[in-house]
Amino acid sequence: MHTFALPFARYRRLFEQGAHLVIPSTRHVPAACVDPRVKQRSRLHWWLAEQEAHLIDPGAMALLLDLDGHITETAAANFLLVQGGVVVAPPRHSILGGVSLRVVEELCGELGVSFEERPLAVHDCLNADEAMLASTPYCLAGVSRFNGVPLPWPGALFRRLLQEWGRQLGVDIRGQIEGTGG
Repeated sequence: MHTFALPFARYRRLFEQGAHLVIPSTRHVPAACVDPRVKQRSRLHWWLAEQEAHLIDPGAMALLLDLDGHITETAAANFLLVQGGVVVAPPRHSILGGVSLRVVEELCGELGVSFEERPLAVHDCLNADEAMLASTPYCLAGVSRFNGVPLPWPGALFRRLLQEWGRQLGVDIRGQIEGTGG
């Protein structure tokens, strides 16, 4: 087993500026080729997508579409958006069903917030009340820009979910990453 301290400085920008996401031309590997629910080592398509995203916005992460033009995920996080108080995620059959995504779903249930899975279009993202990324190293991060368009950030539901997640862990997640507590 190999362990290391999480590089919180790498994630600090997500809490200071919010995540910037860009849709590159590189598409998610089709499920008919590689089941997206399998965490596997072939990362070339992610590398290509990230290079393209960085040409558009050096601080952005690539958010890939599937072959039908639906939102999937980033290389390291599940994507969620909020519409009308409902947290919406892409269907799990089209993405890696991350542990952090499951935690968000559980937190939504505990807080009385509706959680749905359905195909998402770029239009849904541009018109979202807020958007988030769920990932093990930072738990939850708000999205402040999508394809160069500002999104409401930090969103009220993001703050509520992150606070509850931290309360359950007994850790100030944001403070730990920003180096101000935790």
